Amino acid sequence: MFETGTQAIGSGPGAGTVDDQLGEAYTLHRDSLHRWLTARTRDPELAEELVQEAFIRLMRTMRSGVQVENPRAWLFHAAGNLMVSHVRHVRVAGRFVPESPAYEAASAESVVVAQERMEHLQRVLNRLTTDDRQLLLSTGLGLNGPRLADQAGISQVALRARLCRARRRLREQVELDAGSCLAIPGAFA
Repeated sequence: MFETGTQAIGSGPGAGTVDDQLGEAYTLHRDSLHRWLTARTRDPELAEELVQEAFIRLMRTMRSGVQVENPRAWLFHAAGNLMVSHVRHVRVAGRFVPESPAYEAASAESVVVAQERMEHLQRVLNRLTTDDRQLLLSTGLGLNGPRLADQAGISQVALRARLCRARRRLREQVELDAGSCLAIPGAFA
């Protein structure tokens, strides 16, 4: 079914089940994959997590009926991709850590202020048009420009213009709430 070097796994008349093939692949490649990941991440625990995830993905792939010719190459490729994804995730999260609230217990005052901000934000968003509100909320949820433009059936330039107008209208509505806790200097600049 698939090969490792000169030794074929799961080939021949008594190939065995997918689970047997996975067990054989695990026995043959787990240690070398773990060493390879540990050398690159310098974190044995992270390497172990990535090894487990790579084997889970191999299992899903094989159980879906896909024939893997070289499981060693497949596993190292998948583990490399997982490692890159992990590094990207850590970098993105690191950009937002300084802005994130501390992981301490929230005081009663901070809870009340947060509730007031949410109420003000809801009030401001409700005064916007449905299109402006949907556009702002979609970008706030992380949808990217090309995808939003495709969904709206407009060009990316037209989407940017709509987004700029929606942000301007949001700033205007925030300014109407004199004394609003949303009216933080530079918050919508």
